[in-house]
Amino acid sequence: MLSISENLFLIHISSTGEGKTKGMAKGLALCHQKDVFAGECSGFGLPVMKTDNLTIFPSLFSSKLLKPGTFEVVYHLNLIDTWRISGVAAPLYFRVFMEKIVAFYMKRP
Repeated sequence: MLSISENLFLIHISSTGEGKTKGMAKGLALCHQKDVFAGECSGFGLPVMKTDNLTIFPSLFSSKLLKPGTFEVVYHLNLIDTWRISGVAAPLYFRVFMEKIVAFYMKRP
């Protein structure tokens, strides 16, 4: 746990969340007193690799406290986000189209 102020902290929670990121490794999550604000967030400092039509997320490999206020987290970039239609992996042209929609959405305030 890294203290930001008296009631505000950053903590590492390996797989909290909702939606598409549920179960994936996480970076640091913001906490106020006892409330964790993660939701569908991947956290601060999480490595994610993005290509034109693939997004690769990490799974948590290890984490350890090095000293008070400092910890080390090692990730494996091994989880590929796959678009699916009725449970079947979507064809490449659909993934490319959907990634363009996501990119447009992510640029919006």
